[in-house]
Amino acid sequence: MEASEIILIAAAFAAGSFVFGASGFGFGLVTVPLLGIVLPLKQAIALQLPYAYLVALAAAWHYRAHLAWRAMWPLLIGSLIVLPAGVAALHYLPERPMKYLLAAFIVAAIALSGRSIFTTHNPYAYGAISGFFQGAFTTGGPPAMLYLLAACNDPRGVKGTNGLYFIFLYGATTALYAVNGVISRENILQAIWFAPAVVIGGLAGYWAGIRLNFRQYRYLVYALLIATAALLAIRA
Repeated sequence: MEASEIILIAAAFAAGSFVFGASGFGFGLVTVPLLGIVLPLKQAIALQLPYAYLVALAAAWHYRAHLAWRAMWPLLIGSLIVLPAGVAALHYLPERPMKYLLAAFIVAAIALSGRSIFTTHNPYAYGAISGFFQGAFTTGGPPAMLYLLAACNDPRGVKGTNGLYFIFLYGATTALYAVNGVISRENILQAIWFAPAVVIGGLAGYWAGIRLNFRQYRYLVYALLIATAALLAIRA
């Protein structure tokens, strides 16, 4: 691996952990497209997965006093049911239409966020959508965040509960990826070298995020989701 590639990978990890530290989601959404510049998609997904699990664990532990367990369970159940279909899609379906589909869902959900179809009345549906795209691209964050923004009234609750949700979801994702040959011991050993970038980016993001009230936090998340949808559409 050339020095320029190593620098870009480290920058991708720092950017992903900064976004996650500030908003409580988006690690895979940021790192996978950036890593995909120099790595094949499956290798990019595998390389970032150990850190995606660790940042979720850190968020859940840090905000453990604000966890919304009751809101999380139906979301998780819906996601685990559909997750294997997403992993199968990674192997057998073309990327472009699925990326367009996720981008369209994000835009529609934000545009209609005040209506009952896009609130806490449909946690299993949000979980199913999150689980599918988690399995396909490790991009299950947007549907989960849209649901948790409606279910929680505190940024700490949203961040912590999302972290808790992804502890379980990343565990299941890792197991399925290992069975299907997407992730290996070699990927984990390669990822260790980029730990400093993840730590520095995460601490900087946390420092920025704690200065926002809930309204500002909601706008930040919506802005990041719109940017995600645009990135998915452009890079599809």
